[in-house]
Amino acid sequence: LWWLEGVLSGAGVIAFTVTRGMTVYVIRRVLETVFVVWLIASMTFLLLRVLPGGPFDAEKALPKEVMENLAKKYHLSDPLPKQYYDYMVGLLHGDLGHSIYYREAVTTRLFRDVPVTLSLVLGGLVIGLLFGLVPLLRPRAALDRGLELFAIACLCVHPVWGSLVLSWLFGIHWHLLAP
Repeated sequence: LWWLEGVLSGAGVIAFTVTRGMTVYVIRRVLETVFVVWLIASMTFLLLRVLPGGPFDAEKALPKEVMENLAKKYHLSDPLPKQYYDYMVGLLHGDLGHSIYYREAVTTRLFRDVPVTLSLVLGGLVIGLLFGLVPLLRPRAALDRGLELFAIACLCVHPVWGSLVLSWLFGIHWHLLAP
């Protein structure tokens, strides 16, 4: 049994090395992800402040007093470091701000659309699984070849063109979509 003890201790060293290596890898990837998210949020903040124009320039010309009141309301007249701090603290707390277009909180708008998004994702997952599992029943059969050809055609068609054709097909030709 001396050889069993050697095998088990060697396996323990290998398992420790793999586990330690995997832990280091996961921690490194999490830190890289946090850095990339911070970088994207910072660049978004900076570009929105540096580029010409503002959030109220697309509307009709507003009097100077109204523009000043809007700037105070949305803290656009605060110093840039304070705006950045408030922006980052808001993001960390899940506050994505208030939509001027929809006149409601952005998080409220996002959470209202989550069920629709999840239904589309789950529907696509079910269709993808069916297209992947059905050929397993009869490999190299006509159904397998047809689904393979359909998948290759879907990959070859440009998404914009494919969405236009499908919109025309389902909406106009077959009247399956609401106008």
